[in-house]
Amino acid sequence: MDGSIASRTSPNRSRRGASAPAVRSSSPRPLASVPDVFVLHDRRAPGTRGNVDHIVVASAGVFVVDAKDYKGLVEVRDRGGFFRVDLRLIVNGRDKSQLARSMPWQIQAVEAALVDAGVEPVPPITAVLCLVDGRWPPFRRLKAFEGVCLESERSVVRLFDAPALLEPEGVEVIARILAHALPAKRIPTAG
Repeated sequence: MDGSIASRTSPNRSRRGASAPAVRSSSPRPLASVPDVFVLHDRRAPGTRGNVDHIVVASAGVFVVDAKDYKGLVEVRDRGGFFRVDLRLIVNGRDKSQLARSMPWQIQAVEAALVDAGVEPVPPITAVLCLVDGRWPPFRRLKAFEGVCLESERSVVRLFDAPALLEPEGVEVIARILAHALPAKRIPTAG
């Protein structure tokens, strides 16, 4: 396979909150320890102006990972009134709910690519928000917000290494389909 599919990490960006590597080499359980995994980075979704940070295809399924380099406590707070619930994803005191709310279109783009290629049945596709430098409440570990898995850099690898749903050959086929259907975002070159 070419390097764009088998790549394991993405470039680290320095601006705060920028897309961060889903799993850095300093991770206690590196991605390389997970068998039969392919990672596609910074993919364009045809018909949109957006991009998908990371798509991980593993025997446990397909994962759409939006990795953010935010620091601070990660929690869910109810900002609603006495008679209404209004849950918000709070990172370091700031409302970051929109990060999770922007994931459905990315899941739909990946699912559409698989359906258009005739993949049947479509494997499970999981939305993951990886808050790389987030701190988590010690006794109230958040699992999800609005259907999006909330993970740290340390915990995200466990998702990919869950019990197998796909055969190794199927993992590679799905990775190739997604690499073709969702091309790499082109980086402008100086010149």
